[in-house]
Amino acid sequence: MVNGNTNALILKIAHSKPETTVFWYVDKTFIGSTKTIHDMAILPKTGKHLITVVDELGNEVSRRIEILE
Repeated sequence: MVNGNTNALILKIAHSKPETTVFWYVDKTFIGSTKTIHDMAILPKTGKHLITVVDELGNEVSRRIEILE
């Protein structure tokens, strides 16, 4: 939070084949896809969340994050 305003959390991944489409999920809910530049802005609520990224080839990676007040 800067000056009382909530800022987006920018999620980033690097892919060995950047032109591959990547699908983003927060807590198993699809939030969007990226191609070439794999950055995704989110505004998660306070608490624990599961971030999952799946590429068009079926490769998947997940990370848990916690947002504090």
